[in-house]
Amino acid sequence: MESWGLGPKELSSDLIYTRISGYGQTGPKAKEPGYASVCEAYGGFRYLNAYPDRPPVRPNMSLGDSLAGLHAALGTVMALLHMHRCASVALWWKWTEWSKGGCSRAVNALPPQTVLMSS
Repeated sequence: MESWGLGPKELSSDLIYTRISGYGQTGPKAKEPGYASVCEAYGGFRYLNAYPDRPPVRPNMSLGDSLAGLHAALGTVMALLHMHRCASVALWWKWTEWSKGGCSRAVNALPPQTVLMSS
């Protein structure tokens, strides 16, 4: 988007810019395509959804896309709430960036906590 003049720094300061990618904007995998099923495996979610004697099972829905979309929507709502309360958007609230791989990794923190809290 930046190459077309539509990046967060080129747009109005009243806008909140939300971006979803496969593996983030920087790093060794930044330029690779982010297919949800590959991002789920990369994040370890497929490993959690497996049987001991068989390969990992693909979930019925595309969780990589859904998780990234949910995190992006929540981050955008938080930025809007901050803008409403403070009457301005701080530079670090001007854009939110989410990756499918990162969101898939983040959801892996939930199962161990759930087990520990239930015992």
